[in-house]
Amino acid sequence: MKKENRIITIGLFTLLLIYFFYQHTKGIFWDFCAYELNARYWLGQTQYFEFFRPPLTQILLTFIERLFLTKYLFIIINIALFTTALTYLANAINNYLKEELTKTDYLLLGFITPYFFLNALIAGSELLSLTILIFFIAQIIKELNTTNKKISVAGIIFGLLFLARYTNFYFVIFLFITKKPIEIFKRFFWSFVIVFPWLLYNFIKTGNWFTSIVSSLANNILFRIELMQPINVSHLLQLLSITTIVAIIGLFLLFSKKHQIKKKMVIATMIIVVGLITFYSYKNTPLKSSRYLFNIIFPVAFFFSIAITRLSSKIKFKYANIAITILILIPNLLAMGYIEANEELYLNKIKYQDAADKIKELNLTHCSIRSEEWIFLDYFGVPGKNAYENNSIIKHMEQDEIVVSFNKKYNLPIIYESNQYTIYGTMPKEEFDCKSTFGLDETYLNYIRRIRYIENKIIINTDPCVTLFREHKFLQKVCNVTNFY
Repeated sequence: MKKENRIITIGLFTLLLIYFFYQHTKGIFWDFCAYELNARYWLGQTQYFEFFRPPLTQILLTFIERLFLTKYLFIIINIALFTTALTYLANAINNYLKEELTKTDYLLLGFITPYFFLNALIAGSELLSLTILIFFIAQIIKELNTTNKKISVAGIIFGLLFLARYTNFYFVIFLFITKKPIEIFKRFFWSFVIVFPWLLYNFIKTGNWFTSIVSSLANNILFRIELMQPINVSHLLQLLSITTIVAIIGLFLLFSKKHQIKKKMVIATMIIVVGLITFYSYKNTPLKSSRYLFNIIFPVAFFFSIAITRLSSKIKFKYANIAITILILIPNLLAMGYIEANEELYLNKIKYQDAADKIKELNLTHCSIRSEEWIFLDYFGVPGKNAYENNSIIKHMEQDEIVVSFNKKYNLPIIYESNQYTIYGTMPKEEFDCKSTFGLDETYLNYIRRIRYIENKIIINTDPCVTLFREHKFLQKVCNVTNFY
């Protein structure tokens, strides 16, 4: 890497650090809090745990929490790995084609858009998942020229990719891209080796190997299929920027030279398929979020980098690379500045901290606490659960539970009220005058079974094997055999 390109890479790396530090100082984010709580659960610091979340993000956070370090180290590690993955991809592609098709700094520049800023690290797993996906694609390309004798690196990376987000299983098709059929077996074997410890943890903890995977599938798709939303065009429009326009040019420039045309076609197809798979996954998710399109920025950034690499090679003055970088950055940063100034992007974490402190001050932490935003109470050390579990706040009050509301007002007895939240209930005279906290690490499947019975007096079978293979009795039996029942 030339000095000028190194300066650009370091500059963009620093820009990302500054923004994401600012973002996590400014606000608090539901999914990120959930991952941190899962990490604290493993360290014995909280009762709350969500089994449906893939483990890789929380494993990394567990090590960080264990070392008494902050989530800002998690941000640094994510951006460092991301930059390394882009370097690995650029080297793999350029070596495969034996020409400089792309560069690390231009790949990184292609990702720096408002959409990337707003989605990469808010929920916790998006950037880590994308980073591993880039490593995975780069390794598949690398193995088109060389293969490992014993250990399948591509298989190991795919295992990590699956543990980052279960929806990444769709990318399994890339494991079949090889000239040697034996490599396919090796890749699947090493993927299983990586995933097995998590399956074993599930079996030991819940009695079923697939509890987390099926819980995630049930939470995101199976039990919400009747809520299926159409494709939201505004989500797609969020991906648009000056980078997108340049990327379209890059796609055509890729084939403007006839050199290594077949190999270029292989690479282009793989990168485009990443985008198509991401869109397919988004389309099949009932409750849609623009965040579910996150991996589409990978193809955009890749084709963008081709266009800028080609353009910079045509311009001869000394600081051409830096000038191009600044020209691309300015509109994207101005757009991001406008969004920051005009949109309410961040939840105010002070009110949640204050509510948690007040509950502790009132000595109510031993009571069952309900809230529509329970995850934030748990995050600040107050065991909380979903306030809408019975479709009625009053039912919780009748069961001597405490309700904390941040958004709504009720005509109910009040323990404490501020302009940002209200604590409803009856102040217990003795410690056991209120219902005790319970089930904060309940699996999603058990939760659904309990709620359906409370609401409709219907008992549903939420066994992971039954839930996963609904209409396929034979597969249910096979699944049950693997779980020894």
